Amino acid sequence: AFEVSLSNLERMCGLYARGHHGLYRVDEASNFANLWATGGASLILSGGGGVEELAGGLVSTCADFARFCLMLARNGELDGVRILRPERVELLSSNLLPRALRTRNSW
Repeated sequence: AFEVSLSNLERMCGLYARGHHGLYRVDEASNFANLWATGGASLILSGGGGVEELAGGLVSTCADFARFCLMLARNGELDGVRILRPERVELLSSNLLPRALRTRNSW
């Protein structure tokens, strides 16, 4: 999903980045003020954003994301079921950001 329902917002953790003086929070302290809350103005949904935006991508549970990563690590298979072809996993594992962002040093 690209947004989190209001009933599940309390389950969201903060989003942090590493700076010169340690970790700092890059999202709003109140989950209700963040763009991924239902009704928020996520640019990706309104057609003006991209993956480099703070609220530009998918949100998921840790368990679901771990299963997604496990599927990638198993070359597209999960629980004995083929989800993606191996060449799609290779594409997903490629650095496509320089082309998408028109920069040379993105990853």
